[in-house]
Amino acid sequence: MSHSSEAHEVMPDLSPIPGLRKLGRKLQKSALGLVALGLLCLFLGASGKHIWGNVLIAGFNLTGVGLGALFFLAVQVLTSARWSDPILAPLHAMPRVLPFAAIVMLSLWFGATQVYPWAMPEYANNHHIHGRHAWLNAPFFFLRVALFFGLWIGIGQALLKRHKLAAPFIAVFAATFALASFDWIMSVEPLWYSTIFGIYGFAGMFVQGIALLTLSAIALRNFGLVRGVAHARNHDLGKLLFAFSCFWAYIWLSQFMLIWYSNIPEEIGPMKALVFGPWAPLFYLNVVLNFVAPFFLLIQKKAKQDETVLIWAAVILLAGHWLDIYLMVFPALTKAAAPSFGLAEVGGILLTLGCGHLAVWSRLTRSRPTTWDDRFATGASLIDDQHKALHDQVTGLFDLIEGFRPGKEREIAAAFKAFTAGLKEHIETEEATMANIGEPLAKEHQRAHREYLLSLERLIGRGDYGPNSHEDLLNALGEFRLHFDTQEEQALLDHLRTSGHPH
Repeated sequence: MSHSSEAHEVMPDLSPIPGLRKLGRKLQKSALGLVALGLLCLFLGASGKHIWGNVLIAGFNLTGVGLGALFFLAVQVLTSARWSDPILAPLHAMPRVLPFAAIVMLSLWFGATQVYPWAMPEYANNHHIHGRHAWLNAPFFFLRVALFFGLWIGIGQALLKRHKLAAPFIAVFAATFALASFDWIMSVEPLWYSTIFGIYGFAGMFVQGIALLTLSAIALRNFGLVRGVAHARNHDLGKLLFAFSCFWAYIWLSQFMLIWYSNIPEEIGPMKALVFGPWAPLFYLNVVLNFVAPFFLLIQKKAKQDETVLIWAAVILLAGHWLDIYLMVFPALTKAAAPSFGLAEVGGILLTLGCGHLAVWSRLTRSRPTTWDDRFATGASLIDDQHKALHDQVTGLFDLIEGFRPGKEREIAAAFKAFTAGLKEHIETEEATMANIGEPLAKEHQRAHREYLLSLERLIGRGDYGPNSHEDLLNALGEFRLHFDTQEEQALLDHLRTSGHPH
């Protein structure tokens, strides 16, 4: 085990950092304030259509945040990608918005008649949509909403906790997200349809997910939580932003051209209102925000490595994605009347921001145990067994400290001392192995080992295992995972795998 102070390249879970929980409580209070203010603005909105239309946009946006992260994570798992390891922490946090999104979408039950024409009593005998009532009716519609979220959250949990079921998740996601896009957004205008609307919804959702991941990674690095997000990682994220904003433009143009040259009245009517009516400025602004501006911002290689440029590109794309969904919903709700922005729009945006931050920061700023990952396996049975045992001991200590009750001090002391003794034994084994295989960084490893052991022995020497010392104990345990994931440790593990001395 190595304990260098260099950049930590792999960190699927955040470990505790001084003041992090206090920061988390402040951020969560701010998020609750945003949610409350958003609900108040929605309550004071101009009309039922504006209120519930913005609730729909908020629910769809939040759903896209969670699903975008799960899809991205599933792709990384299936391809065994390692470049994204330092930014897995926000990917693990973002799906926590899905329960919030489910609540927002299910709340539309109370406003369905304000948003969906097929839910209005006067449309019950409308011959244009009569054949669709078997699918588009409130009980079945909201049953599907609950089913979709149940599948996404259920399979997503297995993907997040064990990095399993990635392929089944993508298969389920492809079918259910397409249906959800048709149900939630396209049925606002039930006579209008697009054969590639599911892909169009995916393109916008994935760009939004990459933009949020970029902002999260940069923010976490500046907080000191993820130090492996440097120029190379910024460049990777910048390339993804650039590529998928172009992909969105391609799908947008494909959908527009299909509608234009087919010239079907049901399809062309709503599009005319966007291209030639009072919505035209927003229609063209949508293309600028989602494609033109990011294209010219990110076209140069240096721009993709510049955090300031990446932040601007991500923010522009997030604003563009909100506008894109707004244009899918509100021209139909207002019967193509001139757009108007008011408290309801502000409330929907604040509700989205509040729920997102409340869900994400509650994970990013809490202490969590370290977990064994098979990618740490070396093939050296003794070292692997020791690594697994140490991970289990750290997990047990996290559980003891996080679930602390008066009288548990002796149990924590015994477990902490046992962890330190086990670590010392492991270090002796690992240093002997390094000497046998001629590990080039053996001296640096030994020095780092001694420094870490000394920090643990100092804590044992204090003899305090009560609440006042818990943050210090958690920080020391956190160092185990942080240092276990350094480039130097990964190099040692690779050397062990290829040294010809697996045992």
